[in-house]
Amino acid sequence: MENILLATAPCTFGVDRPSGSELINWIDFLDRVSELKIGGVELGPMGYIPISNAEWVLDEFSMRGIHIVAGTVFDDLVSRARVNELKEDIAQLCKFLSRAKCNLKTIKGPYLIIIDWGHKEGRSTIGNYRLAPRLDRDSLRQLVEHICLIAKLAEDAGVIPLIHPHVGGYIEFHDEIQEVVEYISKTNIKLCLDTGHTFYAGMNPVNVISNYSELVEYIHIKDFNLGVYLSSIRKNHEFFEACANGLTCAIGQGCLDYPSIIKTLLEINYSGYLTIEIEKSPAHWRQATFQLTSSGDYLNQLLNYNSRI
Repeated sequence: MENILLATAPCTFGVDRPSGSELINWIDFLDRVSELKIGGVELGPMGYIPISNAEWVLDEFSMRGIHIVAGTVFDDLVSRARVNELKEDIAQLCKFLSRAKCNLKTIKGPYLIIIDWGHKEGRSTIGNYRLAPRLDRDSLRQLVEHICLIAKLAEDAGVIPLIHPHVGGYIEFHDEIQEVVEYISKTNIKLCLDTGHTFYAGMNPVNVISNYSELVEYIHIKDFNLGVYLSSIRKNHEFFEACANGLTCAIGQGCLDYPSIIKTLLEINYSGYLTIEIEKSPAHWRQATFQLTSSGDYLNQLLNYNSRI
């Protein structure tokens, strides 16, 4: 379907930090994505792709026919001090994204994905609605103020800001998502929903997509090995620890109901990228090629089947 395209992100190749000798080089990452005929990628952790050298980076993307879909702010967004430290880097990221606008008229973007994460007190209760701590009213208001500040940096640069509910942060569970949605109701900020994070937090991705259909701008997709998921919840594993233990798998080979998810996205007239994320440890990045090929074939089958109904 021409109005839905597939993309991926560096995390599928085990990139979980800006730098490290064990990480795949960013140009090698682009080469492998290009070979798979995937037309869009996210930038990954700030610092992984050297956007300070914008001309060089944009040329490398252009020569491979790859579009830049999004950049990400992934940090403690409750802390005023931390947000102040991040402002300059976020502004630089937004300036770069504004130069990388996709030239496909039917596809929106680029996006600035805003994720609250990095709170020690929440890491051992990921996915556990009853035990997970919640922000008090003042802290929640401060979180939303910081999100709005970051969103304005994006909008001023012509970039679309999106909130990404993420396990381990303070926008994880259904009550937290709803509270934030109510706060931003008078802004232009919309949502990037992630099927894996909604599932991990005890929600049905189909219901979340339906409930927030007017706010859904962009979708991340994951699939989980059920046994690893249940074990991780039971043992209170941190999300990326669970990923290193084999939580994620090729789309269609896990426990998420993708026939229903794709059907729901088409029912709400979703258009844009579906970004495949198969997080893993850096040591296992070579699995990504097979997993992305399998995921792409499966998703295209679902999209083509539903388009004929």
